[in-house]
Amino acid sequence: MRENKEYRERESGHRHHPRSTLVIAIMLAFLAGVLVDYFILIEHHDAIVQKVMKTWQVTKTTVTGDVPQFVNLVLEKNGEEFTLTKDDSLSMSYRDVIVVKRVETDSLINRGISVDVTGAGDKNDLGVIIEGLNAVESYIEDESREFAIVVSYDEEPIASIPINVEITPQDWLRRARQTDDVKLQIAYLEKALSDASNDTNVRRMLARLYVKTDRLKDAAREYEKIIESDPDDMNSLVALSDIYMKTAQYENAIAVYRAIVRLNDKDDGAYANAGYAYEKLGNLSRAAANYRISLKLNPGNADVQYRIAEIYEKQGKTGSAIQEYEEVLKDRPDDIAVMEFLAHAYLDAKQYDKAISMYKKMLKKKPESAALYANIGLAYSGKGMISEEISSYRTALKLNPKDAVVHFNLAVALEKTKKYNDAIKEYETVLTLKPNDADALTHLSNLYMQNKNYAKIIDINRKILKKSPTNAQAAVNLGYAYEQMQKYGEAVSYYETALKNGTKDQDIHYTLAVLYEKLGKKEKAMAEYAAYVRVKPTVDVLTVLSDYYMNKKQYDNAIGAYQQLVRLDSTNSDYYAGLGNAYSRKGASDEAIENYSQSLHYDNENAVVYMLLAEEYEQKEMYQEARHAYETAYQLNPESRKAERKIPEMKIKMLQQKHTEG
Repeated sequence: MRENKEYRERESGHRHHPRSTLVIAIMLAFLAGVLVDYFILIEHHDAIVQKVMKTWQVTKTTVTGDVPQFVNLVLEKNGEEFTLTKDDSLSMSYRDVIVVKRVETDSLINRGISVDVTGAGDKNDLGVIIEGLNAVESYIEDESREFAIVVSYDEEPIASIPINVEITPQDWLRRARQTDDVKLQIAYLEKALSDASNDTNVRRMLARLYVKTDRLKDAAREYEKIIESDPDDMNSLVALSDIYMKTAQYENAIAVYRAIVRLNDKDDGAYANAGYAYEKLGNLSRAAANYRISLKLNPGNADVQYRIAEIYEKQGKTGSAIQEYEEVLKDRPDDIAVMEFLAHAYLDAKQYDKAISMYKKMLKKKPESAALYANIGLAYSGKGMISEEISSYRTALKLNPKDAVVHFNLAVALEKTKKYNDAIKEYETVLTLKPNDADALTHLSNLYMQNKNYAKIIDINRKILKKSPTNAQAAVNLGYAYEQMQKYGEAVSYYETALKNGTKDQDIHYTLAVLYEKLGKKEKAMAEYAAYVRVKPTVDVLTVLSDYYMNKKQYDNAIGAYQQLVRLDSTNSDYYAGLGNAYSRKGASDEAIENYSQSLHYDNENAVVYMLLAEEYEQKEMYQEARHAYETAYQLNPESRKAERKIPEMKIKMLQQKHTEG
């Protein structure tokens, strides 16, 4: 086609220049316009100059083909037209729809002009409908991305109008609904809530997702905020109470249940749950009170009756517990758990026949239950039916050979029938299953002691002490075995270990004292005697201690020992005499005289005490009292040469004292 055109032009002898023709026409038009403006509007000089210059620029750009300058663009947004210059910007949200309708430049011919709405449109979006939702989605995918309306001439940008993409809470909600990834849902809802903190629905959705992902602390926080703004939001109250119960925040749960019953005082479930919360806190009376209200609102609720029964059982009200369990069983005749609790209650109440009957009823449902046979054995034990007890235990052990408790109970039953060797085997089995079982150890040691099998006692208790070095009872047993074997050094060592390990048997101090005496360790013996009498003061031990303290001139300790003796027998003259003697040795004459006098009050025929009293009086220069005491001593014991000699001495000293005073 192009070749044909050129051919025609050559043939005509003319060469056309369309562009030149157009330029001449435009220039003439421009000059004509200038002349008209000049003659008609000469009085508006400044406006005319601006118009002339603008017109000249358009004409020049058009004629010369220079890159046009962007002036503005016209777009329609949601049905309304706007004109934007390069100094403007455009805001877009998911709700908006725009169309760039035209672009104005300083050229009369807009050839080569294109529009690109970056981030939302295609390469040339002039006249194309652009949805804000696309821009929002692009922004969420890449927040670093730039959004703008870019105007280009021959693919070279000549203007760019920024687009501000507005993200709303609804955008995050939409994203959350579009994904099945719970973590992403939470992230989107958290962002939505940061932009709309008062949106209760968003907060509730987020709280539910927190619960779903076990972020209960976060869920509780959101529900608390919902309730803060709307205290009557029942769904949130219920959800929050569930969280508090799951996280063992029972006091907080109770507060929420109170709010629930404030809104609906017929809500039996809220009362029941509050009761359970009180029960977990150990407040059984408040728990029972709430359970009873719940049961009053819903009389047929067997679960609540069951809870009340358990509370009665914990409170030791076994009779009331049985009544409740029996009511529950009427409603649930095949409930094995209720049967079990009722049977245990019968057993605790010593209603052994009912217990046996209930356990046997349960055996029909659970014939392989070792625990049921074991409990039947306990019931037979309560009835004194030892052979049936033993038989039940043996059946239980066939089903569960490793039940240490049943082995122990069987051993005790065998002891009752004096089958000691069989009992020993059972206790030994207990210790293989539970090496530190103190009860089995005690029983087994006692049986071995009956047989005087000290080597066996030592063997068993050494093993136990090796596994449990702080086992005080094992050390006591070892000490006793070595003591009976007359190996006193080893016995002392283990008894000391027992004390170190905190044994509560204070007789160990006495035993140690005796052993120390046998070993010739007098001071250690006395220290153990002293420790013993601090807990168990006895006359024998206190007498030994007082004599020892007097011989060692430990008069304060001796006084303490005699005072304990006096507390044990306040009418014993010897104890007062000993106490007086200790005070005398200490140099406390007044206390010595007081106690000697008290001794003579209970035994006025003791010449020795009269002599001691006389000596104290003489030392205090109370010669008349001394003479009287010496005379009484002499009357009681005429063979006392000292008393005979002292009587005239006191008379002389009395005369001398009288003469000195005169």
